[in-house]
Amino acid sequence: MSKSMIVGLVILAVFILLLLKADGNVVVQLGSWGRKISAAYALLAAAGVGVVVGALLRK
Repeated sequence: MSKSMIVGLVILAVFILLLLKADGNVVVQLGSWGRKISAAYALLAAAGVGVVVGALLRK
């Protein structure tokens, strides 16, 4: 395995541990609309946005 693949797997493992340990709620405010979501879902959504932006910037 290459060095970058090992680093990627370590980052993925740390992110999974963060998802498992995340507790509490995050409030998402869009104007007057607000909604509480789990912190784990907020982390997962942030990672998804990061993957999409990274893929778009790579092209």
